[in-house]
Amino acid sequence: MKELPDGKERVVYNSRGDLGNKAAQVQGKRISVAAAQTFSLSRHNILTRNWYNPRINPVPHLGAQGADMIRNAQDQPILLAIHGAAGRMGRRLIALAVEDPQWQLAAALDAPGQPLLGQDAGVVAGVPAMGVPITDKFPPAAAGIPAAETLPGLIPPGPGAGTGASGRKIDVMIDFSVPAAFRQALQNCTQTGVSLVVGTTGLTAEDHRAIDEAAKTIAILQAPNMSLGVNLMLGVVAQVARALGDDYDIEITEAHHRFKKDAPSGTALALAQAICAATGKDPRKDIVHGRQGDDVPRVRGQIGMHALRLGDVVGEHTVRFATLGERLEVTHLAGNRDIFARGALTAAKWLADRRPGRYTMQDVLGLGGN
Repeated sequence: MKELPDGKERVVYNSRGDLGNKAAQVQGKRISVAAAQTFSLSRHNILTRNWYNPRINPVPHLGAQGADMIRNAQDQPILLAIHGAAGRMGRRLIALAVEDPQWQLAAALDAPGQPLLGQDAGVVAGVPAMGVPITDKFPPAAAGIPAAETLPGLIPPGPGAGTGASGRKIDVMIDFSVPAAFRQALQNCTQTGVSLVVGTTGLTAEDHRAIDEAAKTIAILQAPNMSLGVNLMLGVVAQVARALGDDYDIEITEAHHRFKKDAPSGTALALAQAICAATGKDPRKDIVHGRQGDDVPRVRGQIGMHALRLGDVVGEHTVRFATLGERLEVTHLAGNRDIFARGALTAAKWLADRRPGRYTMQDVLGLGGN
């Protein structure tokens, strides 16, 4: 590594001469690489992180939609917002984030009218108080809206949950809510440049188009299931379906707790879509949701889909491939919600410094093309 002077800055280059991972701290505020190049800084402290990835911050993309924003110091925590903080998943996300020193909860958000609004997010999650109340207001100072007198790319200190002592911008939000609430979260994150992990299911085609549009501005990862095991399963069933062909009937069953609203689950649909993509099938024509009637024999090439709602089942998904004489089953069983919460936190950590784009858990696992 070598450091070269650049006006009043110090710019860090790696041994190949590429612009290295860089951050500037100006009176406790963050500044993007582009802003650091544009403006002369009188007070600064350039710091680097040893995990620099040139894909995140390559030279041709300097200044692109805030993608170059890098946390100030190697030991500075990632500022996290949880949307749906009072829900079952939100509580587990908060409780597990507390265990990891790389995280700092900056904002805990939920819907207007939620009975737990105003309560400490830590206490609600069953951990010690954190000084972060659950609120229905997206915090503007922490969300990246700069004051008029600040330079572009700087996040001013100010009042509001999640601002922190330095007034740093929230790095990433995790959303586990309902579709209507998700839409507001997406709008807020897009307007303020906060990366977003979407775990909400039951989204419409219009919602997915909105995600595609938002991905031009922010880094966004959407997955119907955050479990690492389930996301490996998506690749497995696609490979099996491609290899076996239509000589094998395919049926997908999913089971969840009695309180789940959408059916079939987003994961079951993702499994079916992975199979369709691998075999050239049309999800709109070749997926059959249940069977009923006096004359409904199986049609060759169909994919059957069945949803069960039972007690407190966390999540079960099975894809069955069967022909005359044999059957192959691929099953994932979720023992508790922590597997989804840990997967979402892993995804959020991976996403926090990515440039704008739409990502999936396959990318987190190194199986995607992004």
